[in-house]
Parts: sequence; structure tokens; C-alpha cells
Amino acid sequence: MDRSNIPIDFSMSDDEILKCESYLNGKDKFLEWGAGGSTLHFSTMVNQLVSIENDQAWYDKLQPHLSDNVDLHYVHQHEERLDEDLDKDAGIVLHGDYRWNINHGVNELVYKDDTVYWVTRGRIDWHCYVEYIKKPLDLSYTNYDVILVDGRARAMCAYVAKDLLKDGGHLLFHDFNNRPYYHGILKWYDLVDREGSLAVLTKK
Repeated sequence: MDRSNIPIDFSMSDDEILKCESYLNGKDKFLEWGAGGSTLHFSTMVNQLVSIENDQAWYDKLQPHLSDNVDLHYVHQHEERLDEDLDKDAGIVLHGDYRWNINHGVNELVYKDDTVYWVTRGRIDWHCYVEYIKKPLDLSYTNYDVILVDGRARAMCAYVAKDLLKDGGHLLFHDFNNRPYYHGILKWYDLVDREGSLAVLTKK
């Protein structure tokens, strides 16, 4: 599909975009964490697109270009906030490939009073993104055909996605293949396809 009329760049390669298209085209409901060129392009392929964005500048930039089938939500980071539902499995979700993490100098998890802390991009702990991570749970949409994780606190978003994805649906996780510290979520998903850094996952 022609992407020359999309005024906002993608964070994906052309091959990764094509892989997403192969799972999205003709589907009903699509959710993404992390808005951008994907929001505008993929909205032409699905009946309903729900997008969660944490950056005000990106949110404002997208607004003039949105079609009627896009529901875009801005959810900025907040002060650290513990969450019983997320914290109970965070140690597994965020553990990833322990041996790879050690060999590549990736920050290890920090445990304080049985709570797991992990600093995300921008040196911000994932607990500052709880509202962003859980925002789709507050919406009326359920049983998404496809979910894309391409924003902040990705592993925790993928963890929440298991409760939003329909049986037989697909989770598209960008930068998964080259970042083994995300691989803790394989406790809940199977890897069924890949392209570049993009992984295609299904619920176990």
C-alpha cells in the first residue's frame, strides 16, 4: 500500500510494516500503544483503531490527520504508582533473558519490599506509566483482533494485552527480537512469526 501521503514517519522498516499489514488488513479492531505513522497508515486497513500515546507533541501532531475510525488517547507519565494487578507478575514480565541481560550490561531489576522496579527509556521507572499501560482497560473496546506494542513500558503493555486480545488474535511487538529483556512475556505468549525486530505473538 502506498505510504507516500503519510505526513509522519514510521519507527519500523518497510519489511516490518509489510508484515504488520499482512496481519491487519481487513480486521475489525486494532489497538496500539505508541502513536505515529502507524496510526494514520494502519487506520486505512481496519474498522476501528484505538491508540494510546504518552507524548503531547506526537498527540498534537497527529490530531489534524486522524480519520473518524481512530480513537486516540493521550496519557502522560505520572508520579510513581504501585499497582497490585501489575506488580504481582512484574518480576516475571520484566526479567527477560537473564543471561543476555548480564552479558550486555542491561540494568537488572531492583527489588524493594517485594516490589520490582525497572527503569525504562528516559530513565523513568515503569511505575510512572501505570495509567498509560492500563488505559485500554478503561475503554469500552474488548476482543481486539490485533494489538501493536511500540511505545513505553512495552513488556508491561504486552502483559495487559493478553486480557484484551481475542482468542486467535495477534500481538505485534516492535523491537522484541533484538531486545531479549522483553522476553519475559513468553510465559504468556508463543512466538509465531517475525520480521526484523518485529515479533508476532499469540496467547498460549
